Amino acid sequence: MANYFIEVRIMGSMKHEIRTITYDVRRNCYLRGSKPIPHISIVSNPTPLNPRQDEKKLLHDFTSICSQYPVMELQFDGFGSFPCNNSNGVAKINIKPSQELLELRWALLSRLKSYCQLDRTYDTKKDYYSPHITIAMNLNQNQLNKVMSYLRQKDQPYNHHYLTRVTLLKNHKILAEYDFFLKRTLTRNEALSRRIEAETNTRIRKHLSKKIEGKSINQHTRSVVNPFKALLIWIKKLIKY
Repeated sequence: MANYFIEVRIMGSMKHEIRTITYDVRRNCYLRGSKPIPHISIVSNPTPLNPRQDEKKLLHDFTSICSQYPVMELQFDGFGSFPCNNSNGVAKINIKPSQELLELRWALLSRLKSYCQLDRTYDTKKDYYSPHITIAMNLNQNQLNKVMSYLRQKDQPYNHHYLTRVTLLKNHKILAEYDFFLKRTLTRNEALSRRIEAETNTRIRKHLSKKIEGKSINQHTRSVVNPFKALLIWIKKLIKY
């Protein structure tokens, strides 16, 4: 039976920052083994009850729901951990989700539950969601203590980033990927294309420039309007007296 997974694929400057932290922890805490791939889980294992028929429906619903949401921001919210049990401790970066991300996740779950088997622990409750990015995993208690002690000495990450793409995986490979800046669903080849990633980055830069321009206009408007208001107040006082 195929395994499906829906996640936020980490890209660009955010991916670079996560990798820097991950390698730094591995080097200074002497960790070995596989490195976690930076991602944020959204739906952990939506398994179609009828794989042959329902995969097309899963693809359709994935695109349909993602296309209803705007560009979203993600915010790092400090370091954290999941408790160690049988050497499976996890060190992580907490993510403060936007309201849109929470709504996107629940919209997907609400649609998929009619024909997919969902993870009973993580994906059947609206409020049971702790978005994070794994820094180190499969840690025993001593390793977890050492990693968390090291992370407490580092500056807490409170950076803002954009949620660029949400990915539907099948057996750990990209089946489809929705790009919020290009506003379309990509095939596996398109999702891995450097040319298309460059198009996405261009859209991100345009989005940022408009946002910065909008802020500067608002600041200019306030600087013009406020003195004008002050003048009106002064005139009213003269008339009054």
